Amino acid sequence: MIDAPLDDIKAALRDLSADNLAEGGRRLFAALGYKSERTLSLSGDVDEFFGYVKDSSDDRRTQSERHFRKDAQSVHLLFQLTADEIAAAATGQQGISFAAEPGRFNKGDYNSFIFMAAQLRGCDYSRTQYAAYTREINKHLKMPVVALFRAADGRVSLSFVHRRKHKLGQDHDVLGQVSLARNIDTNPDQTHRAHVDILQALALSRRLRWIADNGREQNFKGLLDAWLAALDIQELNKKFYRELYDWFERAVKEARFPKKSPLQPEEHIIRLITRLLFIWFI
Repeated sequence: MIDAPLDDIKAALRDLSADNLAEGGRRLFAALGYKSERTLSLSGDVDEFFGYVKDSSDDRRTQSERHFRKDAQSVHLLFQLTADEIAAAATGQQGISFAAEPGRFNKGDYNSFIFMAAQLRGCDYSRTQYAAYTREINKHLKMPVVALFRAADGRVSLSFVHRRKHKLGQDHDVLGQVSLARNIDTNPDQTHRAHVDILQALALSRRLRWIADNGREQNFKGLLDAWLAALDIQELNKKFYRELYDWFERAVKEARFPKKSPLQPEEHIIRLITRLLFIWFI
């Protein structure tokens, strides 16, 4: 399967900054390979969203819900990705339509992903705030939610919460760590390279390749494991240092320095790496 084209991802990000959020969100996820006709026609009204996802008997409002209601201008359930779409993508089938299915957006299908988008009123939100909003949304749904937030200045953030079954009640999930790509600049000339790398790593083609390489089944569970692997901090750190060490070894062999220098090639390269890392983190 061909990787998601970088130009398509950047074009979708650019359009997302000013486009209708629901349409722009679907276009961005489609650039990453995720799309489905299992949609829900909600207006984007925040009260309507909570009316749909919350249990009808639960009229309480937690502190995190009150904060989210205050900051969210609109909320859109973009589409639902089920085992059918995952299997179709894995086998390369195109143009599959589920439009004829009655009630095709199924809140009771736990083995599926929900892709959603929210427009926020402000510009500067902390990682803690995004994590709280992500947990609040996931708390009312039984399936994993991929949440896209757009701030008032056009920057977007992508979040995903790690879920596991409750040891005492298998019908409930425990919400764990929230993985977040925050403040992605939608201007293609200013989008941070690390953000582009994260989006490409999460693309469906890459995740299906991970499923095949690791002998997992091409279904909901396989794709969920693939997402968690892509967002695993330890694995990301291992990958970073492995690539850095490979580059270090190659640079020591190929780089040339003044013959009068008292430093060994390894010391020159280490100094270069530390300066580059300092600039990167700035």
